[in-house]
Parts: sequence; structure tokens; C-alpha cells
Amino acid sequence: MVSGPGPEPLVSFPDSGRLAKHKGLLLLGVFFGVKVLVGLALLKLSAELLPVAGFALFSQFVMLWALLNLVASGGVQNGLIRQIASADSDIAARTAFRAGGRIWATASLLVLSLILLGEMVSVALVGSATAAWMVPWLVVAALVAGAGQLCSAVLIGSGRLTANVGSQTAGLVAGFVAAAVCLYRAEAGWAVIAFAWGSLVTPVTAWALARTSPALGRGRADAVGAEVRVLMGYSGAFIAVAIVTPAILFALRHFYREAFGIDALAEWLVANRISDVSTQLIGLFMVQWYLPTISGPGRTISENRTAALTAFVIGSAVMVLALAVFWVGAPILVPLFLSQQYLSASTAISLYMLGDVLRVTVSIAAYHALGRRRLWTYLGIETASAALIGIFVGIGVQQGWIDAPYFGYVAAYGVLFSAICIRFLLAQRPGQGGGSHARGSESVHE
Repeated sequence: MVSGPGPEPLVSFPDSGRLAKHKGLLLLGVFFGVKVLVGLALLKLSAELLPVAGFALFSQFVMLWALLNLVASGGVQNGLIRQIASADSDIAARTAFRAGGRIWATASLLVLSLILLGEMVSVALVGSATAAWMVPWLVVAALVAGAGQLCSAVLIGSGRLTANVGSQTAGLVAGFVAAAVCLYRAEAGWAVIAFAWGSLVTPVTAWALARTSPALGRGRADAVGAEVRVLMGYSGAFIAVAIVTPAILFALRHFYREAFGIDALAEWLVANRISDVSTQLIGLFMVQWYLPTISGPGRTISENRTAALTAFVIGSAVMVLALAVFWVGAPILVPLFLSQQYLSASTAISLYMLGDVLRVTVSIAAYHALGRRRLWTYLGIETASAALIGIFVGIGVQQGWIDAPYFGYVAAYGVLFSAICIRFLLAQRPGQGGGSHARGSESVHE
């Protein structure tokens, strides 16, 4: 915090005190609980009320909505969180926000062009052009959501977790209610549209909560250009990941559907969506607590190692617990949260959840690199994850292995987990690390 007279500065870090830190973790835990309940409820409703083809359409287009949601902001949200959290003055935070706005405006024009490719997108996702009408609806909703992400970044970066969690929860609940109405009418396409548009409660409330923030004032016009270049580094990394990863998965699912049919693809999508429910906590934890925590000015290596260890213990414990509960209770949980027809997917879901346990360490390494502005390291980790999944699953599908997606997922994250552990152990050799009170940006082995 900046001392001296004048208004209270914007930046208030979530790790500034033990009580604030625990409060932030508690809020994230509560929000994650809501996300899990909503995710499981949507999974149950879509699996129970839709035919197999409708379930596949709903799952594929919900994933497309998530992708558009990210791309519409220019992939700038996490970089903006990092810049606002590390800002040493209100002016610096305002400049970062204005730079983020410029990137969002440019990205919006590119996303709008996707409307012209509606038929191509529909064919790629569900094998026919019958769902092309959905693309314009999702694109327009994504543009609004992209603007809201900038306001959410202000809330997170300035340590206002309560406000951000409140806006996120409101949008999540509104989207679920709207989607549930359509699912009960067995309208898979409209359920996706309803979920996307209902979720726009989040950007509206985020703007209302953030509009009085000092970060939304006027920054230094002469410094915005330089800040745009900084944020473009983060944006480029996120956009690359946002395009490469889904593109590989969509391509794999296309060939998998051609090789094994829609029923086998539906089981893969079930396993993937169950995995998404559990790994959402990791992404939420990384973005809303870990990233702003390690990005604060004056962080020491010792402090960042403690934050990384905290993230590892919490994340691994949650993933292992989720796997253990599902492994024991699959005969009850699958019919309860899905449908009896997907009971055969229990082993596949368990394998995916095993991969999620390994994924925790990979996520921490990626976001640690991001927090220390090592964008190439972050990009390398994320693209390596997608590439390895593509290689292992692709080879398996070519060989006719129907279980290739599940073993390929575990193998990909197993390789990365091993590589990160080896790298960490090598960094602990005498003479390789920095002192415990060295600044976090001064050691490549941090």
C-alpha cells in the first residue's frame, strides 16, 4: 500500500494478511461448490433429458461458448489481473485497464467475423450444418462477456474477491436456470444459447461493482501504448493456448466420432465434462488467488515457494479426494448425476480424474511462469500439454483403441508431471537456487 496523504490506493493484495488470505480461500471454496453443483446439475439434466446426439451437441457448443468467452476479451484477462495486482499506483492500474480495453475492442472485430463461418463450425462440431444458427447468438453474447472480463480483472487484481465471486455466482445461477428450462423441453441448441445469455448477468454486475474503482479512471495516455505491448504478450500467449488446445481436441473428437461412432464420443464427452467440473477449481484457484498472490511487488522467493506449496497441497488433496470418492461410489454417482446408460463410462471417468491429479502440478508451474512474466515458459507448458494429448490420443485412435482418449490424457500429464518434478529437483542442487529472502524475479529457479 502506498503511504502518504490522499485517497486509498487501488491495490490491496489478497495475501497481505493471514485473515485476508484465509477469507479469499474460503470464498473461492464456496464459489467452487456452487460451480460444482451447477456443473453436475447441467450434466445430469443434459444426459437424462437429451438423446445421445443432443447431449453431444450441447456438450460441444458449451465448450465453444467457453472458447469464445476467452477469445472475445483478447485473452487479456489474466494478464490484466497480473498487471493490476502488481501496480504500484492508481495511475499504473488505470493505464493497464485502458490498454486492456484497446485489446478487447480489436479482438471483438475478429470474433464478429466468426459469424460468417457458422456452417463450417457446425460441421466441425456435430458433423452437419444444422446448428449453424447458434453461432451468431454465441458470438454476440461473447462480445458482452469479453467486456465484463475486464471489470472482473479489476475486481480480482485489486483484491475484491467478495465482489467478484458475487458477480460470478449471479451469472452462473442465471445461466443455469435459463439452460434448465430449455433442457426440460429437450431443446439442446436453445439450452446452450440460454446458458450463454443468462451468464451475461456476470459482466453487468461486475461493471456495476467495478465502475467506482480508481482503475476505471483516466490513465496516462502516453503510457497506454507501452502497456498494450506488455498485455499483448499475455494476450498472445492466452490466445495461442485458447486456439491450439480446443482445435486439437475438436479435431481428435471428429476423427474419434468417425472411427467409433456417436455413442463412443458421448462417453468421452461425459468423462471430459466430469473432469472439467473437478479441474474448474484449479483454474479458479490459479486465476483468483495464486496469480495475484505471486504477482505482488516485492515478493520474495520464500513467499512464492510457500504460495506454490499451498496451491499444490490444496489442489492435489481436492483432486485425490474427488478421484477416491468417485472410484468408490461410481455405481451410485453415475446414475445419480448422469444416467444409467453412462455407467459403462465409469472407468474412463476414473482415468480422466487420475490425469487431473497430475495436472495440478502442471497448472501451478504454468501460472507461476505467468506470474513472473515468463510468457514463453507458460506458453510452452500449455502447448506441450495439448500437443502430447494430441499425439497420444491420435496414435491410439489410429491404432483402433477405443480407450485412447483416457490413457492418452493420463500419459500426457504424466510426462509433464515427471518433467516438472525433475526440473524442480535439479534446481535444488547446491548453488542453483537463490536465498530465501531474494526477490522473486531474481532467480530463474524460483
